[in-house]
Amino acid sequence: KSPERWRAVARKQTPDADGQPKRVLTLGLPKGSLEEATIALFRRAGFNLTIESRSYQVLSDDPEIRPMLIRAQEIARYVADGVLDAADDLFA
Repeated sequence: KSPERWRAVARKQTPDADGQPKRVLTLGLPKGSLEEATIALFRRAGFNLTIESRSYQVLSDDPEIRPMLIRAQEIARYVADGVLDAADDLFA
């Protein structure tokens, strides 16, 4: 997917109880061989992330983070383009 497509997905904001847009941290997680180790790291940190098979959609139990699976070699570009706020590249 193109950075423009991801930017539209990443910037969707959900209103809070007062109707104000809440701030959400958009995280890039590597898709592929690093995926399982990254998800395990987040689980050890107390986050419950769920990924459906063969999907780039990641569900989180924390409403203040929006994790997105991205091909590892494209993560830096998405951070530079402002699509992602941060990325987990501990394993890269």
